[in-house]
Amino acid sequence: MKLKHYRNQEGFVALISVIIIAAILIVLVALIATSSFFTRFNVLDYENKKVSASLAEACAEIALVNLAKDPTVYPGSIPAAGQQITVDTGKTCKICSVTASSPYTIVTRAKYNKAYTNLTVVGTLSLSNFDVTSWSEQPNYLGIPGTCDLP
Repeated sequence: MKLKHYRNQEGFVALISVIIIAAILIVLVALIATSSFFTRFNVLDYENKKVSASLAEACAEIALVNLAKDPTVYPGSIPAAGQQITVDTGKTCKICSVTASSPYTIVTRAKYNKAYTNLTVVGTLSLSNFDVTSWSEQPNYLGIPGTCDLP
């Protein structure tokens, strides 16, 4: 009688093994699918940051050109809220401040799809040539809070 009872249980180990292996495979597939899904957003954030950084650099270049044209008038012509530059539809940046004497410090900001860039450029001006000594991105806006807010 006991031999017959064990024969009915022979497929139990195989069935449990198949269930465990299938569960492990389902978890692996779910993890791979989730990581691929979030990688897409990482790439999108990277692209938005590149556009934001390019916009801030464009504003810095505009400030450099205007400063080289007239270093006595240009720094005083920037309003407290910043000089907004529109590069394209939905792509704007601001020149927040330019110091009035050498070494000149130019602060620009840009935002594109929730990606922010705060750029600080320091340099000297000689014979309408701007010699850059520092070109760096700041993690936070270092100016007065409430001034030079981005749209």
